[in-house]
Amino acid sequence: IASTTFSGFTTSSTFIKGTGTIIGGTAEDTGGSGVDTTTCEYTIDNGSNWLAGAWSTNHCQKTSITISNEVSYTFNTRVKDLVVNQGTGTATSTYTGDTQAPTTTDNSNTTWHNANQTITLTLSDGTGSGVEHTYYCVYNSGDTACTPSTEGTTVIVSCAVGNNCHQYIRYYSTDNLDNTEAIKTSSLIRIDKINPIVSAGDNYSTGSTTGQSTQFTQTGTVTDPDIGAESGSGIATYLWQKVSGPGGVTFGSATQVSTTIWSPTDGTYVISLTATDIAGNTSTDDFTLLWSTTLPSTSTIDTTRIGGNNAQVPNRALDSRFRGNDIKQLSRQELIIQIKAKIQKLIQQLMLMLQEEARKR
Repeated sequence: IASTTFSGFTTSSTFIKGTGTIIGGTAEDTGGSGVDTTTCEYTIDNGSNWLAGAWSTNHCQKTSITISNEVSYTFNTRVKDLVVNQGTGTATSTYTGDTQAPTTTDNSNTTWHNANQTITLTLSDGTGSGVEHTYYCVYNSGDTACTPSTEGTTVIVSCAVGNNCHQYIRYYSTDNLDNTEAIKTSSLIRIDKINPIVSAGDNYSTGSTTGQSTQFTQTGTVTDPDIGAESGSGIATYLWQKVSGPGGVTFGSATQVSTTIWSPTDGTYVISLTATDIAGNTSTDDFTLLWSTTLPSTSTIDTTRIGGNNAQVPNRALDSRFRGNDIKQLSRQELIIQIKAKIQKLIQQLMLMLQEEARKR
């Protein structure tokens, strides 16, 4: 009997799949008793088990053999002559059944990012024939799902600057026996490339004629823009900070969009508000604070005319009583009391001067 062959199966190296026919080699008994075709048998496990086959013209065969995954196959046939001499063909090579598709996974996640993402497709075919091809495509959320056609295992998911992007990857792999994996879809890949819009609010001043010893509230405005139907990642953190200024600054709620502000030291300050979104994009804006906790220093009073051209109060008379240097270290309440007292004395002196002027007339 000649060598056994087969047809209908798909093979790659030592792997096999599908449904096919075992074809025994030509059986001859030249000069003998002749072939007993009713004794035709076949094996799929290299002779561990023999089963009845079917005679076809000059050989034994078996149709409709279906391969199972991870099962070892060695095909052969045999037949006897009329006096029961057994003739056995030459077996085929040994093959391992591979009926399962490879498995592909990706390392995407739903975390917000602020840069293009490189996604790796990881392949596995277990004990099978090995992965031959992997195909992928990328599409935007809300669009019609794409058909994978680009071959490779490294996928660049990009988003233009100034945009929010929500995208998916679709992919699948085939092995060397053309077992094909069902198309898979990655997690939603979210990229936010828009900085938050931040306003720290209007400049603030305690005024030119009044001091301020208590805190005030400054409220910023922060948004994380959406582009079309694609939402931004949202604001994650706020932070108020002193940029410059002569003293320390106390913030009541430094990590909120609205905060109270106070300083024990007079001067000009620059205060900033920084906002960071969930993707890590950051923007900063600032405002100028003119801060004074005391009333302005009082300069000397100019010459005052009272009544006629000859009625005057000399500068030096008022100057000695009302210089800013004499009062600038006082508290507000003490300052008001001192000023009232000095004004009353000045009024009394003015009244005496007016009376003296009238007497002379």
